[in-house]
Amino acid sequence: MRDVDNLDVDLGKFYQWMVRFGGRLSKLLSSSEERRVISFYGKLYLSHSFGDRQFVSFKRDFQLDAFGSSLEVGVGFNARVYPKFTLHGDIIYQHWLTKAGFSGIGFSAGLRYLF
Repeated sequence: MRDVDNLDVDLGKFYQWMVRFGGRLSKLLSSSEERRVISFYGKLYLSHSFGDRQFVSFKRDFQLDAFGSSLEVGVGFNARVYPKFTLHGDIIYQHWLTKAGFSGIGFSAGLRYLF
């Protein structure tokens, strides 16, 4: 395959196995009205990836790193505000435990509609 600059590019076949262990604890709270329910949760996961050395080629070979091992900690909520609408959100922090990998914070939020 060639890129825009007419260089030979070989991305190879990238694959990697990842194992994730952990758990999640939830606490359900309900208001006086049965329609409104909110739950909070905390989660903790340990992840580790397995894979052989991988390479990509752009005139010469470059070795790709594995994701390594990481620890993920997060909190979140689910809130049923109306019988068919639910709000949800969570925030996580992921920290790499080995030389390879990445650390960072992730946010997720949304609205669910039940038909």
